[in-house]
Amino acid sequence: MRPVTDRLVLSAALAMAGQTAASQPPTVALSVRIVDSTGRSVIGAGLGIGAAQTIVPVGDDGWARSRVLWAARLRLTARSPGYTPLDTVLVFDPGDSTATATLRLRAAAAVLPDLVSTARPATIFDRKMADFRARRARGFGKFLDEDDIQAMHISRTAEVLRVAPGVRVSINPPGVPGSSVRFARCPQATKVGVWIDGFKQPIGSDTVGFNPWEKASRMQALTGELLDRVSPQQIAGIEIYVGTAQIPAEFRDDSCAAIVVWTK
Repeated sequence: MRPVTDRLVLSAALAMAGQTAASQPPTVALSVRIVDSTGRSVIGAGLGIGAAQTIVPVGDDGWARSRVLWAARLRLTARSPGYTPLDTVLVFDPGDSTATATLRLRAAAAVLPDLVSTARPATIFDRKMADFRARRARGFGKFLDEDDIQAMHISRTAEVLRVAPGVRVSINPPGVPGSSVRFARCPQATKVGVWIDGFKQPIGSDTVGFNPWEKASRMQALTGELLDRVSPQQIAGIEIYVGTAQIPAEFRDDSCAAIVVWTK
């Protein structure tokens, strides 16, 4: 037995067969190990044998075994996903009854189709809305996008807050600025942070001289006035956080609630 290709490492255990009956052609016990470039067995590879390419799988021990009819030349084909197929011929000497061989596969280079880029530079709007979607995916707070807000058919931005649990909104009549906004878990109106396009809006400072009740009422109205700076038609997304634990780090200061507005 001898190899006919430099990619085939073959060792043959030669044994003289005894006298064989004329009705029984001689056979060879064939054992083939399929390995990669590092010499490790390729588990799951398949070995095609003979002209019919009968497939014998590589077992868990790394070997493919089969008993084949003796032939002067025996075609072997080793295949496995991710490797270049190896097609070779094994030559038997007269009298061979067993044979072992090692076939070495080479990793196939991946050929990718031509790619056509249609990308455009990311805009500030793209980035801020990507962040909006990422925070929404975390599941903390109440989020509404442009479609959600349009479906509400509202005229004042503060009305959006009614969908958030624990938020009470009183809308002033048309022509009267401001709307009263109260958070059950953040009763101190000055602790409700209002952010527009990433910038925190300063709460009003015209409460000097008011008694505590009047001051609280005025501050609640000032929150509505800040939201009135943006009409519902201008909003691309809004985030509502009704408690300190919900507020993400980028909007967390001394507030116990936050309203984050993103414009188109």
